[in-house]
Amino acid sequence: MPTLAEKRKEWLEVLSGEDRHSIISQITRMTWDATAFGMVNEAVRLAPRDPDGGRQLNGLMHSLLDRAFFTSHMAAVRRLTDKSSWKGTKGVYSLSALLQDMLTHRKLLTREAIFASEGLEYDYEPIRQKYFEHKNKEKKPCWVPDEVWCHKHENRHKQIDRLAGVLAQDRQRGDTVREKVFKDLQNKIDKATEDVKCHVDKCIAHAATPGSREIVGADEAALTLNHLWQAHQHLSEVAGFLDVYVVSDGCLGYLAIPQYDQFKYIERPLIDASQVHKLQDFWRRLEKKYHSWSQWGLDQYAKEFEKAP
Repeated sequence: MPTLAEKRKEWLEVLSGEDRHSIISQITRMTWDATAFGMVNEAVRLAPRDPDGGRQLNGLMHSLLDRAFFTSHMAAVRRLTDKSSWKGTKGVYSLSALLQDMLTHRKLLTREAIFASEGLEYDYEPIRQKYFEHKNKEKKPCWVPDEVWCHKHENRHKQIDRLAGVLAQDRQRGDTVREKVFKDLQNKIDKATEDVKCHVDKCIAHAATPGSREIVGADEAALTLNHLWQAHQHLSEVAGFLDVYVVSDGCLGYLAIPQYDQFKYIERPLIDASQVHKLQDFWRRLEKKYHSWSQWGLDQYAKEFEKAP
């Protein structure tokens, strides 16, 4: 049986480690893409109307953006809800897998073990006394050294009280995070992502037949942008909760700070009007190429797979 310190290290790697597939890395990419798509949607709303009541924007480009975003975001939600283990040659990093592993090893999450694994003082009263001595000595607002900052130890006790479902006066070293906490968090994810997962399984990851889709009602689930926002929100909330309250690492947020001007050239059209005819020519060349693919026949088959006698 591993120690909590060993498990906590493993959980932190899965949750917020440097690997590109760590859970918070996945959510950070989702959040960036969702924000970029939100900017596009707001630009659509601000665009002038055309005589038919639509917007003076190119339908070809915006339908592509819509499909690409919906597909990629739904797939991202599905990845985070995969309940496979992260161990072995087919391991995956997902929020559901992390919750299951925490539930399996829940008995390691005792109050005493949590304090030891996080380097906190179980009995923080001596530190508390030093804190007030420091405050009284300075007699004005001042910087407080970390070694006398008693609040982090005190607050961790309060958090564990709530996670374990005990009152402060009833604290015991063996108090353990309740099983209900992890089950509630998984239920929160399941409720928010059920329709999205079903759609991905039947319509994106696999080209399910009408009969297969009918069994789970995949065609009846009318997915909207709100479905995606809700799934994204609940996944983000659960990941942040685990980061802050279970492994006590501290979640810094999901929207990355741009390292460039994200609005540079955004006012420019896709192409100058004088160059549109070149795009039209390019379209026709592609049309001809795709048509040739549809006419791949016996002569081409023989050339590729059969040797001449």
